[in-house]
Amino acid sequence: MQEFDIVILGAGSAGYQAAIRAAQLGAKVCLIERDFIGGTCLNKGCIPTKALREYAQVLYTVKKADTFGIRISDFCVDFSKYRERKNRIVRRLRQGIDYLLKNHEIELITGEAFIKSPNIVEVNLSREISLIKAKRIIIATGSKPNKSVFGEKNAEIISSDEVLDLSVIPKRMLIIGGGVIGCEFAGIFRELGSQVTIVEMMSQILPGKDEELARSLTNIFSRKGVNIYTDSKVERVESNSSCLICKLDSGREFQVDKVVVAVGRNLNTENIGLEKLGVLTRERKILVNENMRTNIPDLYAAGDVTGGPYLAHLASLEGIVAAENACGKERVFNYNAIPECIYTHPEIAAIGLTYSQAKKENKNVKTAKAMFVANGRALTLDEREGFIKIISDENEGKILGVHIIGAQASELINVISLAMNRGLKMLDLVNSVYTHPSLSESIKEAAEKVLIQ
Repeated sequence: MQEFDIVILGAGSAGYQAAIRAAQLGAKVCLIERDFIGGTCLNKGCIPTKALREYAQVLYTVKKADTFGIRISDFCVDFSKYRERKNRIVRRLRQGIDYLLKNHEIELITGEAFIKSPNIVEVNLSREISLIKAKRIIIATGSKPNKSVFGEKNAEIISSDEVLDLSVIPKRMLIIGGGVIGCEFAGIFRELGSQVTIVEMMSQILPGKDEELARSLTNIFSRKGVNIYTDSKVERVESNSSCLICKLDSGREFQVDKVVVAVGRNLNTENIGLEKLGVLTRERKILVNENMRTNIPDLYAAGDVTGGPYLAHLASLEGIVAAENACGKERVFNYNAIPECIYTHPEIAAIGLTYSQAKKENKNVKTAKAMFVANGRALTLDEREGFIKIISDENEGKILGVHIIGAQASELINVISLAMNRGLKMLDLVNSVYTHPSLSESIKEAAEKVLIQ
């Protein structure tokens, strides 16, 4: 029986980061993965979707070239090139992770893992069963798409994983779910020429996000020709010889070529031994404390299995915190300032509280916006859509939340993440010097507006 200090189930964002950190701290580490290293983010999520998004973004830039005085008389769209490029990027990043694991002398085992006891892991290696002894175990098995099927199994009803491997751009696409994943795919495929329809059960797309951001994206999508039905549910999808017929609970009916199900994810916490061990869970989420410990000694969990939000950068940090505590350190995870991004066009990013959340917490709130239409850099980019909104505590000048829709929002939010994590206040944002012209100048403008209220 092999023996390790730390055994980690799952080589996704949480798992491989935990493995590397534990090895850096001197632990003998084993990492078990049933599929490809890198997990959902690298293989079926963040990286492939951004490769697809950039494919659509280049097409958008080509179409608007005349705005800059560049006339392109003819071009064609070769969708197969996207898949080739996506696969090439994924392979390269996998190789990078593999190099890091080998460089840190981490044992990587491919197989199905089952926790027999708090210190014994059974690995199914297809033809044989191997037992591994561990001083401590970290569960980082991630999640998978929740693919609902209407009636019989239909190849034209696909998950958010499967949409990344399409070989043809659908003429008509229905996206069930107007959350982050659904909105990203809606923007991408509309830009690629698909007629896109979003059906969302809640009263707005991007449920739970800042209401003003959601309204702004709704307006942008509508202008681009995306059909949006909120407060609606797809009751059934039926096939005929040429298409899918979709019927809503309102009685509305329309025809599409593909249905993409983007209504959440299922956690990979089944059949790994949790019930037998007595690990506390709630709705399949593994319950952990601020150190990422479960209720079972020597057993930790990190990433999607702890219940989200499902963010790769969040999972990575949780994995690192779990590894440090498993190696005898005491580190607490702070969830107060975790940024998130939505890669629509324009991009969306947010951190901290929304205005509604801040008011519910009985805070004295001040808020202000800076519009990108007044930003010199945004105008030179011809990306004048959107704004930066800052929410502040009136008494202390504390940054409570920032919400951005506009060009490079995914980069701009990192400035705010640093500020919030370092405890900086509104006056610090105002007194900082920003390059000119830059999109980040709008951060200062919004902060100034808050302070002069």
